[in-house]
Amino acid sequence: TEDFLLTYRVFLPEVDQLTSSLLHWFKDSSYRYKILSVITSWVSAHFTDFDYNPRLWKFLEDFESELRVWNLKQELTQFRQLCSQKTLHRTITISRDKSDPIPLLVGGTQIGCGTFVTKVAEGSSFAKALLRASDQLIQFNDTKLDQFSEDRITKMLTQSTKFTLVVRSNKIGTKEAIQRSEDDINKNRVLDNQPRVHSTDSIGKTKAFSGFIDSFKQ
Repeated sequence: TEDFLLTYRVFLPEVDQLTSSLLHWFKDSSYRYKILSVITSWVSAHFTDFDYNPRLWKFLEDFESELRVWNLKQELTQFRQLCSQKTLHRTITISRDKSDPIPLLVGGTQIGCGTFVTKVAEGSSFAKALLRASDQLIQFNDTKLDQFSEDRITKMLTQSTKFTLVVRSNKIGTKEAIQRSEDDINKNRVLDNQPRVHSTDSIGKTKAFSGFIDSFKQ
């Protein structure tokens, strides 16, 4: 299996032929855990294949959806943990005009965690540079971002037209940041004697990434 995945570029002209077959076979219960083993081995040994190929990254997202469809909760958690362990820092260069939409973020020092991307506008300079939902922002040019608030980082991105970002995929960290943000919203609303907000309510930033939140809660 590992040798085949290492050399799939030689055997197949298009990676879509491989990924679509894997997803198709996964739907068959007699092959399901064999396919899970193949994909897990691929991620474990060659995660850079996915980090730098948008079609392969989409395949990982589709595979996660299949794990949710078949209610494989333990396998989904383990798969996300594996992806978080294998991902490497990526450096991306952004060149944009100020009308280019800024990614939606969650986290930061105000809720005591890193800052994560929850949405990237399709066709934006950020999307073209392969910034993705669930990426953690590590560094802006030479400035590390672990001591910055979400609002401060958003302002930095908004006011800049050419810069580099160091990022890494971190779905588990994103899930935690979303939960902390939701808890913080609810805490403030309780203090103001307002109804609690849940991940599917259509208010504020929660509305903007409710679908992203829901994908983590299944």
